Amino acid sequence: MPIANTPLTKTEFEFLQQNITDQIDTVTEAGLIAQSGLHYVVLLQVDAPEVDLVNPFFFQLQRTEQLAATTNWIPAVSSLNSHAVTRGASATGTLSERLNEYLENGGNRILVSQTYANLSAVAGYIIDPCNIDPGTAGSCLPGITSDLVAAGSVSAPFSYFITAVGTPTMVYSITLPVGLTALSVNSSTGKITGTPVGSLGAYNITITATNSVGAASKTLVFTLSA
Repeated sequence: MPIANTPLTKTEFEFLQQNITDQIDTVTEAGLIAQSGLHYVVLLQVDAPEVDLVNPFFFQLQRTEQLAATTNWIPAVSSLNSHAVTRGASATGTLSERLNEYLENGGNRILVSQTYANLSAVAGYIIDPCNIDPGTAGSCLPGITSDLVAAGSVSAPFSYFITAVGTPTMVYSITLPVGLTALSVNSSTGKITGTPVGSLGAYNITITATNSVGAASKTLVFTLSA
């Protein structure tokens, strides 16, 4: 199966965009350290003029600076965004609209770093501020960020937090499936608590975050054991 036809998962995209950001940050910092090191090497060179210490070190420093140049990362960012658009978004709208649809992820928002967003803009993809970490710019539709798998037992208290990004302040709610009872949620904190009652097995709990912009719901797969 061609790679373009396979889904680009949230985890894969988050890992890759963060990897690009981390590489830029790390190499940029390494460049600053290397410049300090070059100063020290020059001092050593003065005391040992017969040995070429500076040029080999300077060569490595130039390589570091080239890696740190953000322009070198634009093709990688463009390629990753292209994968997201072609492997996870609808076929309609501009590239930016389709990318933001992918990042909104049906209410389970993917947040990119500001560095990644800046490079995306150069590559022709304008990312909505609500999809840029921390995802609370202006008025943002809620985006649920908590894990969507949980487990509990019939004899023990259960605790789980619904987490979400978005502004303004959100309220939380849950819808329990038939057969599962005794769980409730704090609408302000998103904490689900209770000692679950029901037959052993898996249940789909609908978790929802709502603010004045709108609402986002996801399915929490809850497994009840003895």
